[in-house]
Parts: sequence; C-alpha cells; structure tokens
Amino acid sequence: MIGQGQHFFTKSKRVANNGLYSWELRDLHSLKEEPYMKNYRDYQERVEFQLSRYQSGGGEFVGVLNTWEKLGDELIEGYTTKGYYKTSALERELFSLDMSKGTQKEKAARAYYYIRDNFINEGEDWIYPNQSLNQLLKSKKGTPGELILAYMGVLRSQGITCDPVLIGSKGYGRSDLILFPFLNQFDEILLLAELDGQQQFIDLSDSQAPFGYVDIDKQVKGGFLVQKGKSQLIDIPIKHQSNNLVISTAYLDKETGELIIKNTLRSHHYQGLQVMHEVERYKKSEKPLEEMFSSDGLLMDVRNAKVENLLEENNYVNSSFDYIMKGANEAETLVFNPLKVSSFSKNPFTQEYRVFPVDFDYPFSEIYTANIQVPEGYEVDDFPTNENITISGGLVGFNYSVENLGEVLKVSAKLDIRSSLIPVKNYGDLKYFMETVASKLSAPVILKKVAKP
Repeated sequence: MIGQGQHFFTKSKRVANNGLYSWELRDLHSLKEEPYMKNYRDYQERVEFQLSRYQSGGGEFVGVLNTWEKLGDELIEGYTTKGYYKTSALERELFSLDMSKGTQKEKAARAYYYIRDNFINEGEDWIYPNQSLNQLLKSKKGTPGELILAYMGVLRSQGITCDPVLIGSKGYGRSDLILFPFLNQFDEILLLAELDGQQQFIDLSDSQAPFGYVDIDKQVKGGFLVQKGKSQLIDIPIKHQSNNLVISTAYLDKETGELIIKNTLRSHHYQGLQVMHEVERYKKSEKPLEEMFSSDGLLMDVRNAKVENLLEENNYVNSSFDYIMKGANEAETLVFNPLKVSSFSKNPFTQEYRVFPVDFDYPFSEIYTANIQVPEGYEVDDFPTNENITISGGLVGFNYSVENLGEVLKVSAKLDIRSSLIPVKNYGDLKYFMETVASKLSAPVILKKVAKP
C-alpha cells in the first residue's frame, strides 16, 4: 500500500480487521490552485496499491516486483532497441561539429548547444521515446526525453560517462519517492554526467536555458539512476544563486522638465531565465518591451527598454529602462515611488487562509538601491521609515532603509526568500510580512519646492 498526503499520515483513521484494511479522512479541502502553488497534485491525499506477489494454484507465492537493478536493465534494453545507446549514427550526425578540443565540460557544452539549437523540441516530456534515434535524426524534432537520450549518446561517443536519471517532476503527483521499484512514479528524464571528475545534472527541456540549467519542475529531491546492473535511487542536489539586483537613479532633467528614473536590473540564474521567457512572450505577441516593465498604477511612461541576454557567458540578464514623469518641473511637489520595479510592491497573498504551502520554486533575493538626486530648489518633504522584519524560523527576511544625505536621498531594500517552501502554519505570518514589504516597496518619496524668501 502506498499512501500520500500530510493528512493521510497525521490524521487518517486506520482500521485492520481480519485482513481487511480501511483508511478514513474527513473534512478535506477541495483542490484549488493558490498563488505560488502550481503543483497542487503533489499534495493530494490518496492511497494506491501495487501487487507484490500472488499465490499460485499449488500454494506457492510468486513475487512480481522487480528489483531496482532489474528495472533499470529493462529500461536500458528498451532504450537500446530504439538505438539510443548506439553512437555510430550520432557520430555521423556530428561530423561537422569539432569535438576533438577542450575539456570534457567544454565538449559537453558544445554538444548541448548543437542539440538544443539544431533540433525542434516539441511534444510531451516522458520517460519512453516514441521514435527511434534514426527517426529523430531524420526528422530533426523530438520530445525532451528523446533529445536528452540522443545527447547522452553524443557524450558517450566522446568517452564521457553519463546515464539517465528518471524523476517524478513537480506536479506529477509524487511529492516523495516510494522506496520500492515502481516505475509509474517517474515521468521525465535528466542526465547525470561526470565531467572532468565532477558530477553534473543536465536537462534539455527548455530551449532557452543555457548548458547546466535544470528545469525548475525537475529540481526534485531524488531520482532513479539507470545503470547496467546497478540502477538505484539517488539524491539530486542542485544549487544556484538566483537573485535580482536593481539600481535606480532619479533626477529632474532641466531641459525637458521631466522627472527621470533610470533603472538597471540584473537578474541572475533562474531569475534571468524567467526574464528571457517573458521577453520571448512579448516578441511573439509583437508588443513593445516597454510594456513588460510597466505595471498597474504606474503613473509614469516607460521608455528605452533594453534586455541583454548574458546567461550563457555570465549567468545573468541585464535589463535597462526609464520611468518618465512629464511636466515634473511645474509641480509644487514631486510624489513618486523609486522602487516600483519590484513584483512584490503588491502583496500576492490576500486570502484569509491557505490549503497548501507557499511554493516560491527556489530561494532567492531581491536587492534594491535608489539614488534620488534632490533638484536645486527642492527639499525632501517626506520618505518612508526604516524597517527590518522576519517571521518565525527566519524563512524570509526584509530590510528597508533611507539615508538623507542632503543633495542625495538613498533608498535601499533587500528581500530574502530563504526557503522555497513556506508551511501552511506560517501563512498568517507570511501574509502580514508581505503586506509590510508591499507597503514599503510601494511607498512614495515626496520632494517639494522650497519657498522663495
């Protein structure tokens, strides 16, 4: 019997009577999606059953469960039948690609970009290939699972040790792996390669992701390493430093009379990849990039939006854009928010209670620095007070400070999401915390003209 769900393990009423078993749960909430919780299927309360053995007519028990080793060997046999453990066809395919130079990691990256950029990635990600390797090479299109198996063949042709790792992706309905060899708990494939003595997980499901990036939905606790004669469950430790760094400069342009806030946003790792996905959506819909940096309630124009993709070289994306307040020099007071760029200037958590934990996907931080040049003839009239808060357990933290340096007003803030998963019991604290964050990040600075003597 396989059980899943927090309430199943903590609140279910269980009865065993002469070989009859029952599990009872009451007052369960319906499964509705909530903000920052897209993988609700992983929290379903359920029981399932898997046949372990049966009794034959002669009274003997016959086991039907494979071992992990046998299960892995059967998978390898299936992949081999489709041609994915053979390298001759791949070596011919890569004839125009020079794989003779560089370290193992450099060769792996070169092959990765060749597969990513020369094959169409389409279809459902799955552990079983629909087409053979030869069909894939001919059609130049395949599912993510087919592409990663083909990529495995490329690395093996270069003498690089690598093997498939089957995982149950986020949202597939398996929050934790079952320690029995049941294949139905896996739905997608990663590759584990040994490059220059270091292990690295590799994914090919995102056509915009650089080499070494693993899709967020595949960043799970563990998976099934498929190796001839020694397949086993392994941990999947994937670490990255994902954050946003925002630097803003605000000043009054004497020639145009406009208040200009020049913003530079540097988005690292998966935050940067998220930006590039957003850019792609705007390009496909033929919308200007300026709309990407606008928001509800923004009483300013957006100009000069540019995005520079440096993920492959430096693991970050640079974005720059200006906020413009027209006719600012005619106003007696200038009221504006120097940190409006933050997505958390509005609290995403408004419901009274939650059913599921809050899932931020991964820990990250957002750091903001705004330097406001106080125009000649103006003085600082009002600005937000300093703040430093967290919640129980230190799962999140926020620091906000303002320095009045006379000619310059410096506003700094840092939001730390230190845990990707916030338990339901902490939701009330998180809601209050995010309300405070939103009020600070949306709070205005007020400059007023100095009365002439």
